[in-house]
Amino acid sequence: MAAEPTLLDFAPTAYPARAAALRRAILEAGLPEPPQGEMSVVEEARYLMQAAAEVEHALLIQYLYAVYSIRTKNALNAARQRRRKLLNIALEEMGHLLTAQNLLLAVGASPYFDRGNTLLGGGPAGDHPFPLRLEPLSPDSLAKYVTAESPPLDMIQDPALRARVEPVFARAAQVAGQNVNHIGVLFAKIFWLFQPNDDPHPLWPELPGDLLPSGRHLAESDFVTASEPQQAQPEEFNQDPVDPPSGENIYIIPVRSRIESLFALDKIAEQGEGWQLGPESHFERFLEAYEKFDTELAGYIAPVPVNPHTSATGMAPGLITHPAALLWARLANARYQMLLLKLGLGLRQPRQPGDGGPLSRFSLFQSSLDHEMEALKVNGARLVEFSDQGEVAGLPFELPDDPLPTDNDGIKRRLGEVVLAARELIQQLINLPAPNAPTQNELDLLESLRQADESLLAALQP
Repeated sequence: MAAEPTLLDFAPTAYPARAAALRRAILEAGLPEPPQGEMSVVEEARYLMQAAAEVEHALLIQYLYAVYSIRTKNALNAARQRRRKLLNIALEEMGHLLTAQNLLLAVGASPYFDRGNTLLGGGPAGDHPFPLRLEPLSPDSLAKYVTAESPPLDMIQDPALRARVEPVFARAAQVAGQNVNHIGVLFAKIFWLFQPNDDPHPLWPELPGDLLPSGRHLAESDFVTASEPQQAQPEEFNQDPVDPPSGENIYIIPVRSRIESLFALDKIAEQGEGWQLGPESHFERFLEAYEKFDTELAGYIAPVPVNPHTSATGMAPGLITHPAALLWARLANARYQMLLLKLGLGLRQPRQPGDGGPLSRFSLFQSSLDHEMEALKVNGARLVEFSDQGEVAGLPFELPDDPLPTDNDGIKRRLGEVVLAARELIQQLINLPAPNAPTQNELDLLESLRQADESLLAALQP
C-alpha cells in the first residue's frame, strides 16, 4: 500500500522574479545572525524566533497607535470602514505574535512577549524594518508600513503596480532616515532552519540554497511534541479556525511537527512578512489606505504626539503632562503589561477542561480579551480627548526597563505588583472631579477592572 503523499512529494513551482529579489536582498543586507557567536541549530532557531516575535510586537503596537489616532466621532462611513481594515491588520499581527509563541514552544523554548531585548543587525529586533515610532496615521507613516510589508521592488513585474509603489518606497526611506527593511529575509532564514534538508521546499522553493548555510536544519528530535497542550488555539481567542468572520484573517496556528511549523511560517509570510503575498495582504491594504488617505482619512486624524511617554523628567517631547491624561496613560501602561504577563503565564500551562480560577489558562486568556484589550481600546479613545499645548495624548505602550520575567514565580510576582499599581490608578480616576470625571461607561469599565483585579490579587496571595 502506497504511503500517504506529503507536500515534499510535489514538484516545487518557483517564481524567478521572487527568487531573484530574495537573492539580491540576502546579498545586499546579509542573513540575520545572532550576536552570541556559535550556536546549535535549535538555539539559533529559538533566538531568531524571539527576534521575529519582537518584530511582530513592535509592528502591532505601531499599527494600533496609528489606528487609535483616527477619530470616529462624526466620521463618514468610508473612514470608519478604512479604520476597521487597518485595525484588522493590527489584530492579524497579534495572531502572528501568538503563532510565534507556538513556534517557540514547538522547539522547546519558553513563550516570549518582551520587546527590545533581542538584538538583530546591531539593534533591537523591533527596529529591524524601521526604528520603532508611535505616531499618528499619515502618508509618511503609511509609506513605511507599505514598504515594510511589501515585496521588493524588483519582484513587482506589473508596470502599473510598480509605478504606484516606487514613490512610496522613496518616501518611506526619506521619512525613516534609512532604507526600510523588508523582514522577509529574517523569515527566509527561519524557514530554512525549519526545513528538513537543503532541497527546495514546495512552500517556499525560491530560497537560494547556495546563500544559506548548507545542512543547517532542525533535527526531528528538536521538535517538542509534548508542548502541544500549551500552544495557543484560535478558539481560545474567540477565533473560528474554519469560518472566520468576514474581513478577518487572524492566524493563530498550533504547530506539532516540522510540516505544521513550515505551514505556519508560510501563512505569516503570505500576509506580509515574506515574499509569498496572498490575497488581502497587509501590503495591499496599506497601499490602498495610502492612496485614499486624503479623501477618506485626512479630516479625522487626532494630533496625537510622537512617542508619548509618562516618566521623563522636564518637558521632553511627547511627555504627557495633562493631569487626568497622565492617570489614564499610566493605567494603559499597567493594562498593557498585564496583558503580556497574562498571555505568558497562560501559555505556560496546558489546556484543562473547565474554567478554573483567576490564574487558570482559560481565565487568563479571557481576562486578556475582556479586560486588558478592552481597557486599551477605551484608554486609546479617552486619551485623544485631552488637549495639552496643541496636542492630545496617546497610548504610550511603555514597559519597564528590566525584561519581563520568564518563570512562573517571577511572572506572578510582577503581575501582583502591576495589579496593585493599577488599583491605585483606578481609584484616582474614579475620584476625578468634573470636567475630567469619567463617563458612566468608563466608570463601569473601571469597576469591572477593579473587581477582576481583586480576584486576581486574592489568587496571587501565597
